[in-house]
Amino acid sequence: MRVGIIGGGISGLATARGLLKYGIECVVFDTGKRGVGGRCSSRLGGDGTNFPGAVDHAAQFVEVSGNCEAFGAFVDDCVEDGVLAPWSGYEGGDGRRLFVGSAAEGIGALPAALAEGVDVRQDVWVSPNGGVRFDRESKRWVANKEQFDAVVIAHNGKCAERITSKIPSVPVRNLCKAAFGTKPAKGRMTLNSVYSLVFETRKGALDGAPVAQKFGDDAVLAFLGNNGRKLGWATEDDATEVFTALSTGEYGKKNKHPQEQLKGTDVETRVTRELLDAVADACGAEPLEPLRAKLQLWGAAVPLNRWASDAPFAWDGAHKIGVVGDWLYADLPSCVEAAFASGDGLAAHLRDAPGDDRGLQGSFAAATSDFSTPRRGAAAAAAAPSKPSTKTPEQKRVVKLKKALKRISQLRLEDYATLKTEQRVKIHGEADVLDELRTLGVDADALRLKLQPGLPTPMPRSRAWSKERDDAREKQKAEDARNYRPPAKRRA
Repeated sequence: MRVGIIGGGISGLATARGLLKYGIECVVFDTGKRGVGGRCSSRLGGDGTNFPGAVDHAAQFVEVSGNCEAFGAFVDDCVEDGVLAPWSGYEGGDGRRLFVGSAAEGIGALPAALAEGVDVRQDVWVSPNGGVRFDRESKRWVANKEQFDAVVIAHNGKCAERITSKIPSVPVRNLCKAAFGTKPAKGRMTLNSVYSLVFETRKGALDGAPVAQKFGDDAVLAFLGNNGRKLGWATEDDATEVFTALSTGEYGKKNKHPQEQLKGTDVETRVTRELLDAVADACGAEPLEPLRAKLQLWGAAVPLNRWASDAPFAWDGAHKIGVVGDWLYADLPSCVEAAFASGDGLAAHLRDAPGDDRGLQGSFAAATSDFSTPRRGAAAAAAAPSKPSTKTPEQKRVVKLKKALKRISQLRLEDYATLKTEQRVKIHGEADVLDELRTLGVDADALRLKLQPGLPTPMPRSRAWSKERDDAREKQKAEDARNYRPPAKRRA
């Protein structure tokens, strides 16, 4: 048997690893240019981003729950080989067996280890329009113009749905239909969208920030991690630090933009700024001005539900086509272990009973993970135990005033004539905000200049200035009305 695997993420590579172990030939087609792994890949120093070390821009760590014995054994081997390292620096990770990637390769070292000995075709785009089809004459599958006895879809989202839209296996075709949002859709695997911002800033700009933390009540920020401290490549002599900020699914949905068209757009500039501001606010820091930053949208980021069936994979024995992924493992939420267990399980099934159906009958159930849980509502937040604040009343006041000044700065950079009355009133209160910041020991003038490039002076304190502008505007409108002459009617 020769198997074609579409997708070089954890589930696809785990399938290939298992098949090779059982003597079954396979090929993995992967779109990645820098390396395999999908959401479990990393950016390396010198790969064009110029970050000083490896950075994880999607998956941040690996957890071993004990549900999949084969995965536990694989992780043990990875630790012994220096691919992974035990980790206890995650706030909220008490009692969990967590592991991070290597200092040299980040979390990307894990899929690289899985891919050893596997025939991986990198930088290959299997077209959704006929890139995978069943040849009725030869009774074989064609994937990327190569023939195979069987095909495995180790992929999800719109591409997987389109790839399978014309295949003869109706159960697999239906299972690959996808939806996107912040809540699970009925009868479809649903994915959220998450922005990932990797940024380098001067050391100490985020003093007090944890090595890694999840934020459950922030509308924009879901996770913040310090790559150098987490992976172990940071030193005391470093002048900078590199962080990864992940947005909430709600924010990703609201500001979604095609990843391939993101670079150089106003959306890229705005989302980068809003994520940086959310990080500064969460850490009680000054507005951040990074040395460099890289923004990416994971449009099909984390499954919000999972397929509960009789197997952690789906396989149509009559048509010899299957599906693997973390969303097919009912015993775990979306995670690396679930993806591995799905691929490893299908490989064993192809060894034992490739003609038997598995996992085609089931139902979807909601699932949560560290990076898919929706932001808690006000009622839930009030009911949850909160950590005592270490900030003094003065420090809390400074944070509020900085937020107010930031909003005023955003308004001042807009066209004054388009502002509503309440917005104009707000910006004319800028002088009061600046005065109070000065009394609290903040260099308010320097802060304002940073927030308002190109505006050398603050807004006048008096509202009379606003009235003058309004009066002038009304006078111009009246004059325009007086001078208006309707166009002459054309004779027929």
